[in-house]
Amino acid sequence: MIILEWIVVISLIVAMYMIANKYEKKMNEMQKFIDENRDLIGHNHGKIDKNLDKIKEHHDKLQKHTNRIEQMWVTIPKSKDD
Repeated sequence: MIILEWIVVISLIVAMYMIANKYEKKMNEMQKFIDENRDLIGHNHGKIDKNLDKIKEHHDKLQKHTNRIEQMWVTIPKSKDD
């Protein structure tokens, strides 16, 4: 019975080592891709910031138009049939 317990313990240790090793290899590969594309990532962050400013500007314009439409909707006289 003791031998069976040792076999189970050793197989769990080996399985955990294999999983950790596989995970470490994937993380190293991902880090390699990040390092290779770091300048492209930085360039894209610049584009994102620039477009975010445009979005904020257009959002303000859209809000003004929405407010104007709401004002027009309120001021439209209802028909006498209602």
